[in-house]
Amino acid sequence: MTSSRPALLPILAISTTILVWATAFPAIKLALTQLEPLPLASIRYAIAALLAAIWLGWKRPALCAGCGIVGGAGYSVLLNIGQQTVAAGAASFLIKTESLWMATFAVVLLKERFPPIAWGGTLLCIIGIGLIASAQAGGLTLNSGAAFVLGAALCSATGFTVQRQLVSRYGALHVAAIMFISAALALSPWLSQAIAQTGNASLAVRGWIGF
Repeated sequence: MTSSRPALLPILAISTTILVWATAFPAIKLALTQLEPLPLASIRYAIAALLAAIWLGWKRPALCAGCGIVGGAGYSVLLNIGQQTVAAGAASFLIKTESLWMATFAVVLLKERFPPIAWGGTLLCIIGIGLIASAQAGGLTLNSGAAFVLGAALCSATGFTVQRQLVSRYGALHVAAIMFISAALALSPWLSQAIAQTGNASLAVRGWIGF
């Protein structure tokens, strides 16, 4: 009985991550109907940072603030701007270009191996992403929503790559908590605006922001 628990925990963690991650895109789309991109990013990370601060008060880990500013704040702001014009489903596909960046960073910076079949899958992924992006409003021009979502993917991939060694040193919860707090601090100039806009938002939008 005890041997099955360690194997079950990662499966539950991954399943929960996928479910919450997938639901986040329609939640962002709905919240953007009544909040602007930067205030929305600010209040999302303020909520996460509050919970993280409580946990860190108990654990007191080392810091990795830069990872949170790029992979958290940068990711959230660019994604929110992009989702003003990009559909939630399309954004969820475009954001997974982070996998392409992470694979490249892993090979170049971390000296990890990436087999030929994986590069073949990567090429198919690039083609699919190009098709999705070209179908969005503004296509894939510099100021288009799709370009902002792809920029968010680059920020996310950078954060994940930096996390790789930090997690093994400090633990997953330590790194995640510091990322939330540093991202919230970076976005704090827009928090008062976020609180005002949330106060004027509908109950449904407030619920999605909290989610």
